[in-house]
Amino acid sequence: MDIRVYDLTGSLVWEKMVKNVGAGINEVTWDGRTSGNRFVADGLYLCRVSASDGSVEFKMAVIRK
Repeated sequence: MDIRVYDLTGSLVWEKMVKNVGAGINEVTWDGRTSGNRFVADGLYLCRVSASDGSVEFKMAVIRK
C-alpha cells in the first residue's frame, strides 16, 4: 500500500510505502511533517491511498492551535 500526501499545487509533501498489509483495518499515522521533516502549513491537502485492489483519494485539513 502506498500513501501520498500532496499540497493543492500537486507537489508531493509526504509518502509512505507499507508492505505486507493484511485485509481489514490498517492504521498509518502522519505527524504533519514533510518528507524533509518540516511541519506543513495550515491548509488543505490531498491524500491518495493506493493498494493492489484499487485506490482512494480524499481531502484533509491541517489546522494547528
